[in-house]
Amino acid sequence: MYPRSAIPDIPRARLGAVIARNRAVVLDRLLSLEWAADPRNPHSIVHGPEQVRPRVERFLDCLLAGLVDGDWSGFEQFIQLNAELLRSGAYTTGDLNRRSLLLTSLLIPCVLEEEDPAPLLEALFATTLSLSGETVVRYNRALLQETQDLDELKTMFLRLTGHEFRAPLTAIRGYTSMLQDGDLGRVDDRALTALAAIDRAASSGLAMLDRLVEVARLESRAEALHRERRDLDELVSSAVAPLREAARARGVLLEVDAAGEARLDAEEIAIAIRNLLGNALKYAADGGVVKVSAWRRDGYAVIEVTDRGPGIPAEELDRLFERYYRTQHARDSGTVGSGLGLYIVRQIAELHGGEATVASAPGQGATFRLRLPGQ
Repeated sequence: MYPRSAIPDIPRARLGAVIARNRAVVLDRLLSLEWAADPRNPHSIVHGPEQVRPRVERFLDCLLAGLVDGDWSGFEQFIQLNAELLRSGAYTTGDLNRRSLLLTSLLIPCVLEEEDPAPLLEALFATTLSLSGETVVRYNRALLQETQDLDELKTMFLRLTGHEFRAPLTAIRGYTSMLQDGDLGRVDDRALTALAAIDRAASSGLAMLDRLVEVARLESRAEALHRERRDLDELVSSAVAPLREAARARGVLLEVDAAGEARLDAEEIAIAIRNLLGNALKYAADGGVVKVSAWRRDGYAVIEVTDRGPGIPAEELDRLFERYYRTQHARDSGTVGSGLGLYIVRQIAELHGGEATVASAPGQGATFRLRLPGQ
């Protein structure tokens, strides 16, 4: 709230009268501070800028109207249009409070010259703190709206990008396959090697597009979950099936151990399981084992994916589910990835009102767990 109710009317009006009598001195002192000169660029900080004098004078007029007459409507409009002037490089609550105290200190000498200055000092501090608090609120509200607008724009961009790039990448894979199969004539071994590399790159690009579009869809919360009671063994087995061939190619044994029923969005959970399983297959040792387990416990469906890979250091565990985060091992080993798979898993878990967690240690593999309300 503005300081209309922060202090009694009489000290507030007296404070306004003191500032009005010393207006010229107060204005000079205010202009000695740093201000944001360009209303469109709060980073353009200058000292004693004559170009901001009209706005500083307006600030003082609005402050006096509020103190003397109790009318803060002009100040509300001023903050809406000139919040960056008052912030002038202050982007945290602490920064703005320090600036508020600096403004207060410039007015204290005028107050101390008055008879019985104590209530005036109280009124001065209450007023400036209230005004700085409201400026913070306005600033954060504007940032929130800007962030929401950017998120909507990002979601639209990702969806359009996914649609526009999918067609050419699919065409590249199609023609590559025809060349590899000899449908367009004989291709020598060196060309086949190059075609295999092209196919892998196009496939990787399509996978990246899929994940970007999936992230945009999940973050937009545009689609409601379609919960239905499903057999966990059936759900897990169908989610695992598309990755069995990739596991066989690596010599990795996929084990499934699931029982019970739960009310979940089967399609979303299948996406989460495949992301977890694909992640596990990247790091499982050739000839190793990856296990997918699922069961019901205390009204929750629990799904685990366990691998016997290199494990994850404790200092990285808290960041695994962050968007675009990749472990140091993944970066050092050159393992291909977008850093979105586990982020998508967490989004799906949270959409269900559940959570995604991980337990791991270097050299001991990793266990990723989804705990989901499954009534």
